[in-house]
Amino acid sequence: MKERTSQRKAPMRRRKPRQARRRAPQGRRTWLFVALIVGLSTCGVVYYFRQTRMYCTMHVHPDVCRLLHVLKKIHRSCGIDGFCEPLNSLDFLNVGDFSGDYVGSLRLTRSQSWQGPYLEEPVLYKSRPYAVLVNRKGYYIVPGNGVALDDGSVVGKDIVFDHECDVEELIRECPALSPKGKCLIARIPFEATSHPKNSDATVGNVASDKA
Repeated sequence: MKERTSQRKAPMRRRKPRQARRRAPQGRRTWLFVALIVGLSTCGVVYYFRQTRMYCTMHVHPDVCRLLHVLKKIHRSCGIDGFCEPLNSLDFLNVGDFSGDYVGSLRLTRSQSWQGPYLEEPVLYKSRPYAVLVNRKGYYIVPGNGVALDDGSVVGKDIVFDHECDVEELIRECPALSPKGKCLIARIPFEATSHPKNSDATVGNVASDKA
């Protein structure tokens, strides 16, 4: 009897039944999906508006730098003698041949050295050409009238460029003209010996070439 007792097998341990994984309720999964979509949409909208606020600056700043480079090149070869108006549209840089000393509103001292066209087509921002402002302070490339800046200010309405305006003061007073250090106005490094006194006398002369 003792031998039989010792040979008895130890009782087998019962395995605990595996607990079924709890699945998230259908409603909860739906809300998580909706929250994800809303979050991604919000990020997209925020990014879009940030880019929109800088839309004007992103386009105008490189355009102004490009136009400045072209005018410097023209001055070196042809000698810019002046402009006809206080605000002169830069819509003539794609001209190839012309006669006389004027091309558009630009007067040249050596028109025979013209190497145009300097651009394939005029540089525009929202169908509006840029302009050269001539006043007592000097020569400036500015956005054309009707251009809306990133803060909603409109050139020609809220910001007026004329023969009496102080461009440097305008830049200090209007942050939209120089957002994040990217100025939308470029001063052309010409020295004018005669300055326009009023809107009827607006031809400035270039004394020396520092471009």
